[in-house]
Amino acid sequence: MRTLCTIVIALLLLSFTSEAATDRQEHLRNALRGFNARYNRVEGLFTGYEIKLSPPTWNGFSVFAQSGYGIQSEGFRWETGVEWTQKKYGFKFSVFDRTATNDGDIIRTAENSLFAILYKGDYQDYFRAKNGFAFHISYVVKPRTYLWGSLKSFTYANMPVATNWSMFRPNTTYRANPTIIPGKIGILELGARYDTRRKAPRFLNSWHLFATYERGFREFAYNGLQLGLTRHQKTIWGNQAFIVQARLGSRDHVAEQFLFDLGGVGTLRGYNIKAFSGNRMIWASIDYLFRGDIFKHIPIPASHLFNIVLFADTGWIQTAPRSSNIFSGFQNTNLTDFKTDIGIALGITERLFRLNIARRLDRSNDYLTISARFLREF
Repeated sequence: MRTLCTIVIALLLLSFTSEAATDRQEHLRNALRGFNARYNRVEGLFTGYEIKLSPPTWNGFSVFAQSGYGIQSEGFRWETGVEWTQKKYGFKFSVFDRTATNDGDIIRTAENSLFAILYKGDYQDYFRAKNGFAFHISYVVKPRTYLWGSLKSFTYANMPVATNWSMFRPNTTYRANPTIIPGKIGILELGARYDTRRKAPRFLNSWHLFATYERGFREFAYNGLQLGLTRHQKTIWGNQAFIVQARLGSRDHVAEQFLFDLGGVGTLRGYNIKAFSGNRMIWASIDYLFRGDIFKHIPIPASHLFNIVLFADTGWIQTAPRSSNIFSGFQNTNLTDFKTDIGIALGITERLFRLNIARRLDRSNDYLTISARFLREF
């Protein structure tokens, strides 16, 4: 029996190393790339598949279609469209019925799904964007400098919590998904971005600046403005570095789907998830990375991979009446109105994993807040 097993294993190895098997593996990998999955409190387990065709002879033109199904929500979602990409220009048009969130810049879907599965850490809020279409165009002014614009239209619909399952914390429930105002909307967005960040294994100095103007119409007329800054900077001593981030947001609407949120992962790490909401927002943070300058003195294996980080977050948020323009509402800002926290984090490299321990400074009797990040540029 042992000899037979050895022969079978040898034959399998030979088959996988043959040219035909290599082709089969490549086809399988290409097929698997189309699968996607996520987990959240309004859909439960969502599984989908995407097909994209872009032969070289099409000269940058491609067509795509994706669809999926939420097991617990029993909801079907889809999107299909065309893209055209050249050296300086990009174009995309699609029609869709999809589950949407305004929190994609705070935490990525894959990371959010992991935390939701583990301990009900679903940090995003959701709504259904149905009967929609979107048109997007971009232009590269020069390397690392981009202009873009988009026009989209869809119908807002609410999505209730559909599941309470997670691996841990079985006796608790997910927080409620905020109720939005249903209705039809059109949104015009114009933006500019300067981005010198690189996907590299080592820390590099870089800038990321952006500005976005929004104009809503149909049943939700509003104006909006968002500004953002991120700086990655090495220091002149040791391997240390810091990351500074700042955001400003303003919208002249008071419906739930247009409000900004502060609190929890990605904003104020010492506070509860989305503890504060409003249509005027200022937020800033600084992370100081020792990047092995502490652990390298400890004689244990792989100590150079560990990183100590000190951080601080601060933010201000208020709600201004709809009659106010997007530039008003900030003039009465007072430093005492800012919510601030400080903390320390243990990281494994700068991107793999980080455990944050933070404390809010406006109350002395609160517990420490613990949060985690995974596969994230901090």
